[in-house]
Amino acid sequence: MKTERLAALTRRMVEWKGGYRTSQALIDRHLRRRRSPVEYEVMGFRMLLDPHECVDQNLLFYPQLYEAAELQYVRRHLMPGDTFVDIGSHIGLYSLSASAAVGPTGRIIAVDADTETFGRLERNLRLNSADNVRSYNYGVSDDRVSLPLYRWSGIGPNAGANTLIPRHDAGDDWTSAGEVQCVTLLDILNLAEVRSIKGLKLDIERAEYRVLSRFFAQVPSSLLPSFILFEEYESTIELAGGSVVKLLEDDGRYRRLMHTKAMKRDHIFERVFT
Repeated sequence: MKTERLAALTRRMVEWKGGYRTSQALIDRHLRRRRSPVEYEVMGFRMLLDPHECVDQNLLFYPQLYEAAELQYVRRHLMPGDTFVDIGSHIGLYSLSASAAVGPTGRIIAVDADTETFGRLERNLRLNSADNVRSYNYGVSDDRVSLPLYRWSGIGPNAGANTLIPRHDAGDDWTSAGEVQCVTLLDILNLAEVRSIKGLKLDIERAEYRVLSRFFAQVPSSLLPSFILFEEYESTIELAGGSVVKLLEDDGRYRRLMHTKAMKRDHIFERVFT
């Protein structure tokens, strides 16, 4: 069975009772052999997807289950002409969704540190003629410095786990991929000549606190985004250097959406305007 045919089948099956388990068994069997990347539609966008990669596999075989609440929030809260900043863009799903929402008068700033992933991001942007997206191949941290990038080498390919901050107890799950040039979030905004932000998304594998704590210490209120979407695991707060949740709660200018409190790792905070 071709990958494209299996994707069409599993997208339907996952809606049936017991369909997820059955579809996953079919996917696992299909991927026993090495399969080539395929260009396929995801949520109305054309994307080049590697069926062996963790995120790609989700988007290819059951995209309706992938971060549905977060993506729906982004689409609903971005308006034509808005600016959205996507730090840790990976292969571009959030940037593409935001690009469609803000239209030709809006702007998307997409940033990813890994050169290989960045190449795939740019390919997906070109496939969709996303001319309102400006992409930058930088790491984002709390200072202008070169830092080692670690690529995931654990069980199952997962470029989405590439990081500047590997877990201490991870053993051989990451391997060094050389150094990357890092800048601050404010540096990126200045480079892109951004003067206001509607939404900010960060998915940079435990570097979120370092980035935002420096950002909040640097910027005027006019540059604070209306909403911030980020990932945080309670188990890695110490390694990250602090909690973004606590940072935003203590800041007092943001409130966490009540309906996201059940999520263990994904958070959406909205700015409180008085």
